[in-house]
Amino acid sequence: MSIQNGNVVVICGFSGCGTSTMLRCINGLEPIDLGDIVVDVISVKDKKKERNLRTETGMVFQQFNQLPHKKVLEKVSPAPADIEKMDKKEPESLARKLLV
Repeated sequence: MSIQNGNVVVICGFSGCGTSTMLRCINGLEPIDLGDIVVDVISVKDKKKERNLRTETGMVFQQFNQLPHKKVLEKVSPAPADIEKMDKKEPESLARKLLV
């Protein structure tokens, strides 16, 4: 699969089909048994560069009701602010654009 730079991609599927495992592999939480995953010419197996890759990749937990006391915007905005050291309003603005 090839994805154009700047596009946002959603990986979804039925329970048990491997979507979570694939995302866990991309995020370095699960080892890759066979083959490779390359994102922006960085191999997920490259331990020296994988942290850079993980800061550009996000996961949303499968439980839709996780943190039920928070709105969607409050759930997706903190990570970019923390990882990229952004001003608090910048991730919120980005999230609003992506959630349309």
